[in-house]
Amino acid sequence: MPTPRRLLVDRSEPGYYHCISRCVRQAFLCGGEFEHRRAWIEERTRELASIFAIDVCALGVLSNHYHVILRTEPELAEEWTADEVRTRWKRLYPQSLTSSDGGDTDALGPHDAGQKRLRTLRNQLCDLSWFMRALNEYIARRANHEEGRTGRFWEGRFKSIRLLDEEALLQCSMYVDLNEIRSGLAETPEASKHSSVHARIRVKQLHEHRRGQRRRAPHDPMKLIGFTEELDPSSVAAQGFRADERGIWMVPVEQAPAGSRKPATAAAQRRRGMLGMTVNTYLELVDSFGRIVKAGKRAIPAHLKPILERLRVDMDRLTTFLTKVQRFYGTAAGAPSLLKREAQRRQRSRVVSIFAS
Repeated sequence: MPTPRRLLVDRSEPGYYHCISRCVRQAFLCGGEFEHRRAWIEERTRELASIFAIDVCALGVLSNHYHVILRTEPELAEEWTADEVRTRWKRLYPQSLTSSDGGDTDALGPHDAGQKRLRTLRNQLCDLSWFMRALNEYIARRANHEEGRTGRFWEGRFKSIRLLDEEALLQCSMYVDLNEIRSGLAETPEASKHSSVHARIRVKQLHEHRRGQRRRAPHDPMKLIGFTEELDPSSVAAQGFRADERGIWMVPVEQAPAGSRKPATAAAQRRRGMLGMTVNTYLELVDSFGRIVKAGKRAIPAHLKPILERLRVDMDRLTTFLTKVQRFYGTAAGAPSLLKREAQRRQRSRVVSIFAS
């Protein structure tokens, strides 16, 4: 029996979720004459990340499905003023807060009802299901309009897997970033144009160019920059991540260094990284495991061993995951102790892990 979303998603605290949506009957989402739809998903995902209190950690778009790893930020939504909540909701659904005579309403109704409605909107703007609904409904309507069809476009509701620890987050991030290589759509990470690793490489190249290390910047690099004020070098130390990803629109790789000052607000914390490694280390891992997947080998390069040991990653399991996993079953990923705690939170006897054999 499928796990209800209300049990799978913990709305009270930040969390990482690997979400997957697949087209009905494995019809083409992208590819061939529909190749341009990949850009639809990337642009819509970035737009929604600027509206919701939800960050994008990884994104990969294939021919009949896509993967996205999201981080919910409920504390950020609590810091928004009433006006900011209204503004964000109107960006999402422009007609939803308009009065019947066509005039724009500053209030949401009588005081009590207005406060209740405001609380509902605030909750929805940090809700995983609403984010995916706004993404999938937009793509479905646009694709059906393009083909002159009606009816279902996605095979069902999106699948979501809660990532409980850093190892699970690393595994699934690399899986998403290697999808184009595994599918034969690209030979290298830098050629995987519709994945988050490609965006990280391009932003890194942009900063290297600005430091005078490259002769030319990548094509249209500013499209990958989310917040231009973060390009100020004086803000790097306060934000807690390296200049290689400063200003990237998605979640940076590197977490704040140990002992650094914790940002005072949820908005500042939002720019924190997701893994205990630099973006250079992450790119090395993606490239190395990409070679293993392509060649069908199981050996881990010797120079990677200290990195994986430091992160307490089970190397055999990581290799098996990246070379064997084809479809995702289960609703969570993480260490056994965390899976047990997650089962208790859901009031279930156990939680099926995607790593279970």
